[in-house]
Amino acid sequence: MELTSLLRLRVLLTALMFASLALTAGDVFDRRIWWLLLPPAVVGAAAAVPVARRWPWRLVALASSIVASTAIVVIGVGGDATDIVNSFTSGPRRILSTDWPSPYRSELVGVVALVLGALTAASTELARQRRFHLAPLVPVSIGAILVIAMSAPTGAQLLRFAPVAALAILLAALRPGDGTGLRERLTLLRGERRLVVVAGLVVFAVAAATIPVAFDGRDDPRRNDPADRAVPVLDPIEATLALQLIEPPIDLHDIEITARGPDVGGLRPLRWRTAALSAYDGRRWSPE
Repeated sequence: MELTSLLRLRVLLTALMFASLALTAGDVFDRRIWWLLLPPAVVGAAAAVPVARRWPWRLVALASSIVASTAIVVIGVGGDATDIVNSFTSGPRRILSTDWPSPYRSELVGVVALVLGALTAASTELARQRRFHLAPLVPVSIGAILVIAMSAPTGAQLLRFAPVAALAILLAALRPGDGTGLRERLTLLRGERRLVVVAGLVVFAVAAATIPVAFDGRDDPRRNDPADRAVPVLDPIEATLALQLIEPPIDLHDIEITARGPDVGGLRPLRWRTAALSAYDGRRWSPE
């Protein structure tokens, strides 16, 4: 039987990683939403308390904590019972069909809380694995990718993921299943000087690898600044107006009006519409 203290520590580490992701998830709505810290905390507590029980009890505790934390978040941001239901039904489709930033609506915030709670539950349950002790990092990676994708165009704020990386290194060091107690494990880690060097090399390698693939500054839809890297395609009207204002002036059109022959009744056109649109008053022009 696995040591309960070690399992609870691993569950705590995974919950802290998702708490860090919850703070970054506020970028989906372009604001800081402290209510999103609730799902990782509630689900983490629900996973830590019955950590030594069988899977049916753990599953019931995790499912209840996900639903309860999502409902509390929706109510906390000003929603009602209908918004809670929408968070589990039509909410995911709505948040995927909106541009960035997503509208600050209670059911959409509930969707983010629901995803955080579900991923936290999956990660804390995988923290019990002996052979695949790094499996809890898979839901964490999925959550980080979703946060980056839904937070466009802010992109990947690499410094915000530094706590997640540090916690992941600590989680990898606390591998369950070797018969060593938590106190002995921490004593060994404290005396393992090579771990500090290896962790530093890992952090340096990851930072160096992210330099050439870092996100460029993407356009912010809230601003309409003119393009600084590409010339926009001019509208024909804008191009004509620009030609009219050029110095020195040039002739845009050379129109010669002549009387029509008797085959058209001898009519003489009074006005012709040109591309310049300088004298167009909205009326149709026709020979009279």
